[in-house]
Order: sequence, then C-alpha cells, then structure tokens
Amino acid sequence: MTRYLQRSTPDGDFRQAYLVCGENTVGTPLIMVGGLTQVKEDWGTFPKNLALDRPVLVFDNRGIGESYIPRSASEHLAYGPYTMEQMAEDVLCLASHLGWNRFHLLGISMGGMIAQRTAILGPTRIDKLVLLCTTADGTPERGNEFLQNLLSITGDNLPDKQEALHRMMVCLYNEEWIASNPEHFEQILKEYPRHQRGSRAIMAQMRGIAEHHITEDELRSITQPTLMIHGVDDAVLSVRKGQHIAQYIPDITFHELPATGHQLIDIAEKYLFERISAFLNNGRRQVQRSISRL
Repeated sequence: MTRYLQRSTPDGDFRQAYLVCGENTVGTPLIMVGGLTQVKEDWGTFPKNLALDRPVLVFDNRGIGESYIPRSASEHLAYGPYTMEQMAEDVLCLASHLGWNRFHLLGISMGGMIAQRTAILGPTRIDKLVLLCTTADGTPERGNEFLQNLLSITGDNLPDKQEALHRMMVCLYNEEWIASNPEHFEQILKEYPRHQRGSRAIMAQMRGIAEHHITEDELRSITQPTLMIHGVDDAVLSVRKGQHIAQYIPDITFHELPATGHQLIDIAEKYLFERISAFLNNGRRQVQRSISRL
C-alpha cells in the first residue's frame, strides 16, 4: 500500500510517495532509488522478490508519480533543477521517517547518481551499496538519442509522443531482447503513460543530471562494500562510465554484462536477483577489487 511523507523544505512543501515490501521480514532494510522518469511501479516484482530477506523501500522521486509538488511551490522546487544532493536528502529523510538508521542502498541510472551522493552525505548510515548502469558525471556520452526522444514525449503532439516513446524504449533495451520478448515490450509501452511523469519534473531531473559530478576523491571516500553492474551494450550510459567508477571506489565488485542494454531490471532480472541477493546476504568481506566480464 502506498504511503506518503509530507516534507517541508526551504523552497516549499511536497508529498513523497513510497511503498515498503516485506515490512515484517528480518534483515537490514534495502532502499531502491529509481532513474530518470521512473516511478515505483516500474520496478515490477523485483522489490517483492528481494523482500523475502529484508524490508525493501521503493518510492517516487520528487515531482514524479505520486510524489506531488504543488503549483504554489517556489519556482526552484517546481522546476528544478532537482539536484542529486536534494534527492539524496530525500532518501535519508525517508529512511529516518521509517526509523532505519542503517540500510543497504541500490540505485539504477539516475538513481545510481543519487545513491553515490547519498553514500557521501550519509556514510555511516549505508551498509552496502549497489550501483546499476550509472555514472559519476552527467555529461552525456551515448545518450543523446535517448534524451531527444524523451524530450519529444513531453510535447503535445500525440502521434509524435507515441513514436518517440517507442524510439526511447529501443534505446533503453536492445534489438535482440525486444525481438525475443515482443509481448513484454508492448506491455512496457502501454504501461509507461499510465503513471504521472510530468514534463516539468522530467526537465527538473534532467537539469539535475546535467549538474551531477562526483570527483575521483569523492569516489575514493565511498568505503562501503559496493556491487556495480553495467551492460556492455548500454546505449544511454556507456560501460566506460561504470568502468570509471570501478577504478576509484576502494571496495567494489564490478560486472560487465555482454549483449545487455540499459534497462537491466527487465533484461537481466534473474541474474540481478541472484547477484544482488548473494551480495547483500553475505557477511562483511575483506577489501577486494574484482572485475567480471561474463
């Protein structure tokens, strides 16, 4: 059941929507942070599966889905940018609201950017960190086509929006996966417009991504055991972005998935579940660096 946290900020009030799976399970809680335009429903069954061993929190980032920002809010709150620092504070506030003093943190794409900043702002609160197809800076390398189609979706011309949505989703997945899963892909196209993804919130998130930058020294300061997974065929964020992060976080295990695009949750769900579950369930390890190209 969706719940709401009413938040007051210097720029005004907003309501953050969240959902806890496996609330009565025993284990260190996990917070999952979604990417650009992603709503909590986009995770599908993945949070429920991970919640067999621990409580799992999913939520709508500010301005997206049911996380409501009133039009009376200041221009800065309503139109952004929604900085990674602000959204990292949102994560920490939700954790405090739930009484979670320490938790695991998982972020995908933009959510991985937020997760990195959260680990820097609240280092003592995060036990283990999982980063999926993300980057330490917001400079687009291969994602221009994706962003152009995303901008077209925010327009008013319905046929153009539908065609742009299809092209955007092709960027997120890959042709091989789409050809092998046509019905699943069509369902994804149908589900996307059913949730609130307002143009001003998308633009605010995009502006925040453009300003995102984690320095090499900041990456070195992330000392939590970290699991990072990136698709080799990612057409939004090149695998080089993941490789850069893996060079500097001291205690990191980095996997590159061949023939895999950006939307890892759908493309490699079973693999992710097995890897992430094993990583979170294992006891603390000695510091190690391992690169796996499967």
